[in-house]
Parts: sequence; structure tokens; C-alpha cells
Amino acid sequence: MSTTEQSVNQTSQLRFYFMAVVWGVRFRQYFTELCLPSLLAPGNLPQLPDGDHRFLIACPDADWEALMGEKAVQAVARHLTLEHLPIPPPPPGVPGTVHMGAGHKAATDRCFDDGALAVPLTPDLMLSRGTVARLVEYAKQRYSVVCVAALRFGEEPLFERLRRGGHLNEVAGNLVAGGDDLSLSGADMVELAVNSMHSQTEAYLYDSPAYRSAIQPALIWRHGLDGGLLIHSLSWAPLLLDFASIEEHDTESLTEWTMDGDYVHANFGVHGRVRIIDDSDEMMLISWAPLDDRPVDVQGNWLRRWCGPLRRVLNGASFRDSARCPAFDDFKRKYLSTAVCWHIKPLDRSWDELAMQSRSVVDLSEQRNDTRARQIIAVLAWLERACAVIHSRMVSVWRALNGDPLERENLRRALRRRLHMRSD
Repeated sequence: MSTTEQSVNQTSQLRFYFMAVVWGVRFRQYFTELCLPSLLAPGNLPQLPDGDHRFLIACPDADWEALMGEKAVQAVARHLTLEHLPIPPPPPGVPGTVHMGAGHKAATDRCFDDGALAVPLTPDLMLSRGTVARLVEYAKQRYSVVCVAALRFGEEPLFERLRRGGHLNEVAGNLVAGGDDLSLSGADMVELAVNSMHSQTEAYLYDSPAYRSAIQPALIWRHGLDGGLLIHSLSWAPLLLDFASIEEHDTESLTEWTMDGDYVHANFGVHGRVRIIDDSDEMMLISWAPLDDRPVDVQGNWLRRWCGPLRRVLNGASFRDSARCPAFDDFKRKYLSTAVCWHIKPLDRSWDELAMQSRSVVDLSEQRNDTRARQIIAVLAWLERACAVIHSRMVSVWRALNGDPLERENLRRALRRRLHMRSD
């Protein structure tokens, strides 16, 4: 058999199982008007080789019936077989992430049983054109995992920019795709992303004055000349999982969470053949959430805004502490040093220079001692709290002196308590 015949035979044996968990009108609209149209773009589903490819959709019966009438779903069905994995609607009090995990368990079990190449998706994401073509190439090269960095962007500014570009409309309060496909290059998507930052993602900027959370999944540098972002991530979205490469399937992590947790680490470990996408021209993913969904104060206070160099040192130390915590597994930490370039213009040497600086910040080597930085962070946190209390009391006194009856009464009570304490 010739090399060409072997390549054709190998390609025809590939079985891609796309998978998504969907329920409710809102996520059905995301799925049919944004996610699926991006899959129909050039270089995506139209690029699939011949084979037994499927789209596993885990959803309640009512949502399945509604989806079957959608134009985008019917267009997708021309490229692969649609398969319904029934799940009930979310029970009262059960978080959406837990219920989504139930759908992921059903879909990944099916992928494991069939030894398929899984492409996990969520309803609220878009892929750049050419993504599926690259996944096919990586599958032929026998990569067991392909991951992209996953960050959250603001729904309102993102959708507004899609409307301006003619990619999205809104009719009677419903989202309507602007065309049969949503064809965006990696550069197009980067430009959308950097102008649609959710406050959660903006807080991950290396120079941000925002307060750091205990669990921080990324540290981000802006590239001044390009306008893009350089990202060191602990949040990876698997876009390809080769279930033929594993002998056992562990779904324990899906009982309380989605595939965002340690599912990839538990099943594919840290020694498999893994491809981390570090160039947005190869493939790109954007997901979103409303701006008022768990917003973060990105302004910080005057103390954090005042001293940029010290702020950056502390932000780096805070991120390293977060990366070492049990919330992140060894798979995520292994690829932390990968500098992911989301760029608008062609890459040049300046990206390499920025990556050298950023890698020195995220380095988790044993020799690095962040004790002094932790002490400074603790002192600054105390100062910030003290300043906040002093500022609040000064405002109350000023309002009382300017005739605010409630603040005057509060001030009288505080003075009486002080006098009473002294007399005792």
C-alpha cells in the first residue's frame, strides 16, 4: 500500500464525536445562532473527512424537539449524524455546572465505548474558521489531547460588535444569526475578545489593580503594539480527546463539576501526546457571560493604583500561590509556562521578548521563595482595610456635619457608646 493510500485509509477511520449539553431557551439560542454557525464556517464541519461522525447532544426531550426545527441544526445534520442523549431538566437547587456534568458523563461514556475522537463544546462558544481542519490534522498525528486557553468575555459588548459586523441580529428579543455560517478568523476573534473583556478576565491582567481571588486561572499581558494578549493559563478547554488512547474511563470528577475540573488529568494524565494551541491563527475559542454575572471591581482602590511596579510584583506572587493550590491539577500546571499568543497582526520578535518576561513571572520552580511577597500582601491588605474604614467614617462625619439626620443620629450613638465605655 502506498503512503497516499495509507493516509486516505487512516483518515477514513477517524470518528469524530462532537458533544454539547444544552437546555432552556437561552442556551438553545446561543447554540443555534452562534455556536453551530461557527461550526459551519469554512474549514470546520465542511472539512470533515468521510466517516461515521456524530454530534451527541445531551438535553431534555423538549429541547431536542425544539432544536430539530432549527435551520442551523438541519445544516449541521448534512455533515454528521445527530444523536440525542436524554437528560432531565435541571432539578430545583442543583447548580447548572453539576447538571452539565451529568450530560458530559453520558457523552464521554459513549465516546469511550466507541473509541471516538471527542470534540467537547458548550452552547455558549464560537470557534474560528479552520479549527476542525486543524483538529483533523492533529488526530492523524495521533495526539490524544488538544487544548486551547479558555477565558470569559462580556456578552453585551461581544454581541454588539457581532451585530455591527452583520453576524448577529435581534428580532423580538431573540438572537438570530446574520447568515448561514459565522466565519471569523483567529485575528477577527482576538479583536472581538480584547474589546469585550468581562471584568473577571480583566482582573487577570498582570498590571491590574483589582483584588486577586484565591483561585486565579490565568495571568495576562497586553501586547502594546499588536493590541492582542499573551496568556499563561491554568484554564484549558479540550477541543480534542482521543478515547481510543485510554484503557479506563474515570467520570468521578463529573459528578460535582464539568470537564473544566480535573477530568482531563484523571483520564489522560500528564504523559500523553498533548498539543497546546499557543497561536490564535491555528484555532481560537471565545465563550461569554453577561457582564453582571459575578463581576469584579477592576478599579481596585487608590493604594493598589498608586504603585504600579510593586503591584505587578504582588500580582505575580499571588498568581503563583494560586497555581500551587489544590484547585489546579498537575496537567494544568505542566503547561503553565506555555505562552499563548492571541494576536491581530503577524507574530514578530516582540512577542518572543514579552514571552521571556512573562515566563519568568509564572515560573513555579522550587527555588523561588514568595514568603516576603506574601508578607507584603498581608500588610497591604491590612492597610487597605484600615483605609476603607477611615474613609467610611470620614464620609459619615462629613454627611453629619452637612445636616444628614441619619448620620447625625449614628454619630451621637457612637459618641455615647465611647463616653459610656470610658465611664466604665
